[in-house]
Amino acid sequence: VLLHDSFLHFAVITLILSTLFTSIAFGLISGISVLLSFSLGILAFHGVLNGNIELSSLIPLISKSFQSNKSADVAPSKCNVCGDSNCNREKIVHKQKPWAGLMLPEEVDAAIENLLERTLDQFIQSWYKNISLDNSFPMEIRHNIRYAASVVLSRVLQVNIGTFITKKVIPAAVQHIDMCLEADPSKITFHPALYTRKAELDYLRHRVKDLLPYLLEPRNAKCSIFSTIVTEILAGWLLLPLASVSDTTVINNLLLVILGTQPTPFPPTTGKEVEFLDNFVKKEIGLDSNNWALHPDLCTILKDQSLLYSFMQFLKDQGAVHILQFCLDVEEFNRRMLTPELSSEELDLLYRDAWDLFSVYFSPHSPDNIGFSQDLVIQMRKVLSKDVTKLRTSPPLFQAYEHAYSLLDKNYCPLFHTSDEFYTWLCGPRTPCSVNLSGANTPSLPGSPVKQGYKSKRNEGAVSKLSTKLHKIKGALRAQTVDGHAYGSDATDATEFTEDLTLMEEEEERDLSSWRVRIYNVDNKLDPSTGKHTPTYTIFVQRIGPTDGNVISEWTVERRLSDFYTLESKLTEFHGDFPDTQLPPCGLLAPSPPTEAHLYESYLQKLLSNPSLRGSDLLHWFLSSSGDFIIEDNALGRLLRKSVPISLRKERGQNIEPFISTFFASTDSRNKNKSEWKNIEMTPRNIRCITNTVFGDNLGLSIQNFPSKPVDNPILLPNLKGPSDCLILLGVKVFKVPNFLIKLALAIYTLLNKPFDSLSSFYIEKRIKSLLIPQRIAHLTKLLEWTIFEKQNKSNPELVLHSLTEKINTLKGWSYPLYHTIFLVVQNPFLNKQLFYKIFDIILDELFPDKTMKTK
Repeated sequence: VLLHDSFLHFAVITLILSTLFTSIAFGLISGISVLLSFSLGILAFHGVLNGNIELSSLIPLISKSFQSNKSADVAPSKCNVCGDSNCNREKIVHKQKPWAGLMLPEEVDAAIENLLERTLDQFIQSWYKNISLDNSFPMEIRHNIRYAASVVLSRVLQVNIGTFITKKVIPAAVQHIDMCLEADPSKITFHPALYTRKAELDYLRHRVKDLLPYLLEPRNAKCSIFSTIVTEILAGWLLLPLASVSDTTVINNLLLVILGTQPTPFPPTTGKEVEFLDNFVKKEIGLDSNNWALHPDLCTILKDQSLLYSFMQFLKDQGAVHILQFCLDVEEFNRRMLTPELSSEELDLLYRDAWDLFSVYFSPHSPDNIGFSQDLVIQMRKVLSKDVTKLRTSPPLFQAYEHAYSLLDKNYCPLFHTSDEFYTWLCGPRTPCSVNLSGANTPSLPGSPVKQGYKSKRNEGAVSKLSTKLHKIKGALRAQTVDGHAYGSDATDATEFTEDLTLMEEEEERDLSSWRVRIYNVDNKLDPSTGKHTPTYTIFVQRIGPTDGNVISEWTVERRLSDFYTLESKLTEFHGDFPDTQLPPCGLLAPSPPTEAHLYESYLQKLLSNPSLRGSDLLHWFLSSSGDFIIEDNALGRLLRKSVPISLRKERGQNIEPFISTFFASTDSRNKNKSEWKNIEMTPRNIRCITNTVFGDNLGLSIQNFPSKPVDNPILLPNLKGPSDCLILLGVKVFKVPNFLIKLALAIYTLLNKPFDSLSSFYIEKRIKSLLIPQRIAHLTKLLEWTIFEKQNKSNPELVLHSLTEKINTLKGWSYPLYHTIFLVVQNPFLNKQLFYKIFDIILDELFPDKTMKTK
C-alpha cells in the first residue's frame, strides 16, 4: 500500500532532491545532515505519538514558573516504636491540625474572619446571649468553624485551578448555553433543587449532612444536636441565600463589571502572612474565661496525677502530647541543672540531655517540633554550642517553656474542659443508653452484693416498672405536716409502707432469680421500737453465677418476724396478690403467727422464683441491707395509700399513664398564680418565609414528579471534554461559522486538541493566579458577605438592564455575538439557578472526591 501512496512518493523525491542540492552547493557533510535531520524528525514524532506524551506533561519542563498545586506522594513512614508502616500509633500522637502551616495574607484572613464573625453574631450570639453568659459554647463553635474552614481551604489549594476550570466548569457552562438555546423547556431535566423552595432546602441539608464527617472532628460529628445546628446554619442560612447570585440583576451587574474598562482600585498590600483564623479563635480564649471552680488551671492539672492522666489522654487525641512532655522534661532538666555542685559526668549527661531537648522539640525536622520562632531556635543553638550551664541564666530555655506553657493553658485547657476525658474524670464514665426494664437496673446500698454484667431482658408490668423507676426522685418529696403530729413524725399505721425512694444510692444490675436463701436459726431478741422480745431470723443468702453455677458471693442478714409481714404487705400493694405465696394469717382476730423457720424460708424461696419479682427493689433490699427493714414515710407513700383509687391497684397498670402524668404535674413546686401571666407580653416568633424572594417557590413542582427514567425525546447535550470542544460548539451555535471553516477546525482538532487544551489550562491557571491578589480576594469575600446578609437589592433592575443592553450594542467583532448570547441566556432566573447547582455539585465532587453522594 505504501508503494502506491502518492504523498509518500512526493516526500521521497523532495528529500532526494534537497539532499543532492545541499551536497553540491554546501558539501557532502551538509547533505548528510539534511538526510539525518529528516530521519530523526520522523523517529521523534513516531515516538511521541505512540508514547501518548501530552503537552501538559512537557509544560513544567518548559516553564520554570509553572508549579502544580498537587501534593507529591509521600512514602509511608514506619512507626518508631514497632517499626510497622501500618501502625497508627505515631499518626495518632503526631496528628496535625488542618490549619498547621496554613498561612494566608493578613487582608484575606481579616476578610474571612469578618464574614465568620457576622455569621456567629447573627445565628449564634443573637439567641445564645439571652440564655447564658458562658462563652464555652461559642468558643467550641469557633474551633469547629476553624477546623472545617481549614479542611475546605486545604482541599481548595490542592485543586489544579486551570484543569478544573477548563475540563469541568467551562464545559458545564457551554452545555448550559446549548440547552438554553434549544428553547424547549418541556425537554429540560431540571435539578431537583429547583422543584420547590422546600425541596431546595432539603437538598442542601442532604449535601451538608454528607460532608459533616469530613468537616468536623469525629467526636463532634457524632453529636446529633451539634450536627443539626451546623446543618441548619450552613444549609438554611448560608447556602440558600448564596443561591440568590442566580438573580438576573446580580448577573447583569457582574456582566457590567466584566465589560467595564476602569479597573477596581485596591489599597496596597501589607505583605504580612498570618496563620489561618488564628485571631478568630483567640478572641474568646483567655485565663479570665478559664478561672472557674470546676475548670482547673494547668497548675492544678500538673499537681493531680489522675487529672494529669486524663489531660494526657486528651492531648494524645489532639496530637499535642509532646507539648506537655516538653514542659515536664524542662522542669526535670531545670531541677537537675540547679544542683550547686555538678561533677564532670553529670555535666556531660546534662549536655547530652540539652541537645536531646533541642533535637526533639526545637529542630524543624523533628515530628515533635513545637514551632518555636526562628530567633529562639538560633539563640538556643548558640547557648548549647558554648556551655550548658549558661542555660541557668540565659532566656532561651525559659522563653520556650513559657511559650509551651501558654499554649497548654490558653489553647488546650479550655478545650479539655469540654472534652469527654474531663467529664469522665469529673463525673465518671458514661452510662450506656439502654431500655431500663423492670428489675434490669436497680439501686443497692453501699456494701451490698452487686450483680455484674447481667441484664434482665423480659417485659414487666406497668406497676412493676413504676416501682423500680420512681426511685430516681431521690429526696425530691418529703412528708407534709399533719395536725396533731410534729413535722417529720409518722402519723399513719406502722405496717403501711411504700417501696423505698430515698435510700437508694446507686443503680446496679441484678437478677433475684439467681439468689438462694436458707434460715438457720431463730433467736428472741429485744425490739428497740416496742421494747419487747421478738423472733429474729438469721437469713443466709447466696448469689449464683448465671453461666457456671458457682457461688459469686454470700452474706447473712437478720430480720424480725414483723419484717416478713411488712414485706408481704408492700409487695401486695405494688404487685398485687400472690395466692400461692402467702404467710400465715396475722392480725387482731387471728392467732399468733407460727415461728418455725422453714415456713418463712419457703416463703422467701417462692418469692425469688416468681418471675414478676425478679427485679423487685423491696425484695432486693430485704435480702441485702444489713440495717433494719424500716422505710421512712414520705409524701409519695401517703399519696399511694390515700389518693390513689383502689381500682388503680386492682387494674394492674391499665390506666397508669394518666396517673403518672397527673402525679408528676403535682410535684411541680413552682408558683402557679395565674396573675403572674397577665403582664407578660408574648412576642410573636419570627418565622422566615423562604418563598418571599425573586424565585418565589421555584418551579412549584412536586418532587414526586422527578423523573425516575429519562424523559421522551430529551435534549441531547454534547459530551464536552475541554476548551477545544467548547470552541467548536460555540462556533456552530453562537458565532455561526461557515461549514468549510468548521470542517477545517475539526481537521485541526484531531491533531491539536490535547495540546490546545493543555496550553489553555496552563494559561488560565497562570492568569487566575495573577488576578487573585490578596486585596482582590478580600474584596470578593466582602461581596460574598453582602450577598448572604443583605436583604435588599440596592440596584434598580430596569436601570441595570438598560445599561447592559447599551453596553453590549457597542461591542464589535466576535465579542458581540458571545456577550449577546450570554445576555439572552441569563435573563431567566430559574435557568441561572440550574447552572448554579450544577456548578455547585461539580465543586463539591472536586473538593471531596472520596465521598460518593447520591441525590434523591
